[in-house]
Amino acid sequence: MYFDEDYDRDGKRYTDRGFRIYAEVKDSGNNTIRVQESSAHVVGELDGPFVWIFTDLPKGSTEVNPAPHLTLNGAKKVMKALHDFIYENEEQG
Repeated sequence: MYFDEDYDRDGKRYTDRGFRIYAEVKDSGNNTIRVQESSAHVVGELDGPFVWIFTDLPKGSTEVNPAPHLTLNGAKKVMKALHDFIYENEEQG
């Protein structure tokens, strides 16, 4: 996976590079939807912070460019993760 349990601080998850993982949610296709802090501060003319929304496929999957297919509960978890990202970064800015 993209995180190391040693980076779990205060009940929050982090990648091995120290970036916050806000949520990991399984969709109806058994893909993992991951909301993760980005290292980017500026992209072109856009100022950060930025957040990634990844779709991690199960090992051995041959699917290309999958779109998340979330249940209502999964969508709520992604919404909460995005809310947490916004709240934590508005406090800093």
